[in-house]
Amino acid sequence: MNISVVIEVLKELSDWLDGSNSNQERVNKIIGELEKPDISEQQLQALKFELSTKMLFHPKYLGDIYVPDFIGDGSAYAWWNYLEGVAEICQGNL
Repeated sequence: MNISVVIEVLKELSDWLDGSNSNQERVNKIIGELEKPDISEQQLQALKFELSTKMLFHPKYLGDIYVPDFIGDGSAYAWWNYLEGVAEICQGNL
């Protein structure tokens, strides 16, 4: 488990979501929760669920957000691929 990697990728995601309603606020709140030194395993699992299943990477939340100047992998699905990459980092490190 490497929470610092998750925090870094969420900070990057938060920068891309600048101005995108409450999603950015929620990402920042999750970062704050992850930075707590006494976070429990149960809290980590709840955040992992939210990050990868319930909220942030579900199509109805972020899939249709337009991100100006987003530089992806050159494919037509660059934003989706980016979100999937963030989800994998969260899954693998929480």
